[in-house]
Amino acid sequence: MKADLKRVGLVLALTVATGVGVAGCAKHHRVTDPTTGSVYYTKQIRHHNGAVKFNDTRTGASVNIQNAEIEKISKHEYKQARRDDDS
Repeated sequence: MKADLKRVGLVLALTVATGVGVAGCAKHHRVTDPTTGSVYYTKQIRHHNGAVKFNDTRTGASVNIQNAEIEKISKHEYKQARRDDDS
């Protein structure tokens, strides 16, 4: 019985640790400003008073867009966009 409780505790601890690890994974986004047509790439988006706030990974600039179009993209697309910008 005691061994079963230890196993359950271990499984629970591993499940929680794995869940935290997965939840911490970065998402990659392409953000488009429909007003200007500007396209940005970021890993973190914050919503504030109806606007979208983020840091553009290409320039490091803090960006605030009222009516942004947000797309989740793959890590590969994200890295490719950064490479394309460097050339």
